[in-house]
Amino acid sequence: MGVDDHGTNSSVLHLYWWIHNVSEPLEFLPSYAEVNRTSVIWTNTTWIDRSEYVFSKLRPYTLYNLTVYVKVKNQTVAYPPGKYVTATTGEGGECISR
Repeated sequence: MGVDDHGTNSSVLHLYWWIHNVSEPLEFLPSYAEVNRTSVIWTNTTWIDRSEYVFSKLRPYTLYNLTVYVKVKNQTVAYPPGKYVTATTGEGGECISR
């Protein structure tokens, strides 16, 4: 899992991920949360079948935790994230990954 600096700016973060040795089709639920909030609220997007997602309408120069929930396609059980990455939106068109 990582953040692609290309196409990322002050309101957009581009997250990508990969899973090896997959025997069944999977769906993914990209999610994000602002860091340094008094309460952490994860914001989910929608289930997708590709291994990248562009988060948009984010706040400039803000630190975010990004992650992905996973489930087998057409199933209801979702697996919680095993990992997350942290990235900051840019002030004027750049992204700082950590």
